[in-house]
Amino acid sequence: MIGFIYKTTNKINGKSYIGMCSSEKRFDTYLGSGKLLKQAITKYGKENFEREVLTECDTDNELRRAEAKWINHYDAINNPNFYNLMEGGRGGHTGFHEDTDMSSVVKQHWSKYTEQEKKERLSNTTFGKYDKSSSNNPMYGRSAVAEQKLRWYTNGEKTIYVTEGTQPEGYRRGRK
Repeated sequence: MIGFIYKTTNKINGKSYIGMCSSEKRFDTYLGSGKLLKQAITKYGKENFEREVLTECDTDNELRRAEAKWINHYDAINNPNFYNLMEGGRGGHTGFHEDTDMSSVVKQHWSKYTEQEKKERLSNTTFGKYDKSSSNNPMYGRSAVAEQKLRWYTNGEKTIYVTEGTQPEGYRRGRK
């Protein structure tokens, strides 16, 4: 067995999540990694969730097909009794495909934005935000090696950093 498909259920509100697990280290304790599921676990606590194994799989390909099959079987991305947001079968590393990857709830929210707003929101992600070769890069023109020799000092109101061994008058080491 390479992994399994599971259904994690919230014992308080009855909502469930369909997912796949392929890490032997987590076979016993893994509840899932979906965004909404994680939020629910934080809110209700791990002790209020139970997991049942739906299918065991012998290959990665079989695992991915089985996840998509079970999500489709329960109509989990459109069913309000499920935490799933994606169609499954790709292990959460999906990229962004507006037409196929969004649940009806997410599509409804996303549809409120104009095309320009959607473009701006997608461009403000961590990846692609900084061009590593230009002044948009936060480290542009700075030397990480030289900055390692700088030390933080504070006077209680203002925090500065100066070259090691040159403590300014009225300041003490540290940030706060």
